[in-house]
Amino acid sequence: MGPARAIRTIGDIEAELDRITRTDPSERLPELEPGHALAPLVRAVNRSLDRLEYVVRQQSQFASDASHELRTPLTALRAEAEYAQMYPDDAELPRTLRTLVDGIDRLDGLVDDLLLLTRIGDPGTAPITRIDLGVLVADELARHGRLKDAGHELAVELEEGIEVDGVDSRLARAVANLLDNAERHARSTVTVTLRRSGSRAVLTVGDDGPGIPVEDRERVFDRFARLDTARDRQTGGTGLGLAISHNVAASHNGTLTVEDGPAPGANFIMELPLAPPP
Repeated sequence: MGPARAIRTIGDIEAELDRITRTDPSERLPELEPGHALAPLVRAVNRSLDRLEYVVRQQSQFASDASHELRTPLTALRAEAEYAQMYPDDAELPRTLRTLVDGIDRLDGLVDDLLLLTRIGDPGTAPITRIDLGVLVADELARHGRLKDAGHELAVELEEGIEVDGVDSRLARAVANLLDNAERHARSTVTVTLRRSGSRAVLTVGDDGPGIPVEDRERVFDRFARLDTARDRQTGGTGLGLAISHNVAASHNGTLTVEDGPAPGANFIMELPLAPPP
């Protein structure tokens, strides 16, 4: 890695930027005196390098997390298959096949979620349409009939005529993930409400489960987050559902947060900008 050169011309900036991006993204251009004509350009380039370093770090962490999460079910599948191969007389073929199919299903879901996370926020990958959010939520509730099958009481209150602009399939997936999360953690009751608040649509999906400590309420939206509560991977899922919902909300200029729910439970609150009048 060569030493930083003095910045005198735009050509010097170009040369240094090329060197930094090829060798060490943590380096920055040397700052110039405030009155220097190129000082604003140097500051702008350094801000861009800050963002580049952040993206590189995030991609590296994402690859590491994904590799770890994929390795766990693959290791279990290999162990199951190798046991059946080594001890064919002891292996119970129907049980072994069920275990292998379950593991493959988990891998399939994990890969689908990883691919979706890489696409969220790319406006070129899906069309933006006008969406009746109440209808979308009602449709997802209908698909989650197992909420009642599991013995959960379902309390729903959806205000009519709330429209947003967005990607229908991704918003549906975000809502489905919140319902899945509530189903896994509710003791007895899941609540779903949709209302207007000023220029925002506010969707709340709550459960009366163990709740989420205040110190974990940001981390719960991280990829593969593991909390020191009942809300961990033992309850099912790929560990990406809330991260996907959070990113979908952000890509629609919205937010997803978590607050105390009933007894104590958790309320996941998604706010989205209302669609402008036609």
